[in-house]
Amino acid sequence: MARYVRDYTKEVTTLHGVRMIRRSYYHCSVCAEGFAPLDEVLGLDSGSTSLRVRGKIARLAAITPFGRCANELKELCGIEVSAKTSERVAENVG
Repeated sequence: MARYVRDYTKEVTTLHGVRMIRRSYYHCSVCAEGFAPLDEVLGLDSGSTSLRVRGKIARLAAITPFGRCANELKELCGIEVSAKTSERVAENVG
C-alpha cells in the first residue's frame, strides 16, 4: 500500500512546448519505490518527454546523428531537446 507523499511539479516537453504539470507522488514502504500515477496516464518517461515527442525523436534519430536530431527537431517542430536526450530516447524506443 503506497502512501501519498506530496504534490510535485514536473517540467514536460510536449509538441506544444515545455509545460509544467503538478502531480501527486506516492511511496511504497514495502518495495521502497516511489511513483506518480499521472506520469503513466500521460505516457511520460523519466526524462520528461511526452509520447508524441519521443516518437518524433526516435524517427529523426533513426536517420541522423543525435546532435543533428536535436537541431532538426528544433527547426522542424520548435521543440528543444539536447543531443543526450535524443540519444536516451532513441535507445529506449529502439
